[in-house]
Amino acid sequence: MNNEIIEEKSWWKRNWKWFLPLISFTLICLTLFFSSGMGGHMADFAQAYADTELYENALKKVQQNKKATNLLGQL
Repeated sequence: MNNEIIEEKSWWKRNWKWFLPLISFTLICLTLFFSSGMGGHMADFAQAYADTELYENALKKVQQNKKATNLLGQL
């Protein structure tokens, strides 16, 4: 058989039926996420992970609390 006769469709022609809804859904989700104010909260979470003093002080407070140490155990 000769494959030169078969013309392949482009990527866009083969995949537009799932690609467009996926991109639309992603854009809608991102718009809702950032318009709800959660983008600012995510920045706060990222800063909390970057700031070592925040979790070091939290560990010290947990170690000083007897109820928390009984519940979680010693580090």
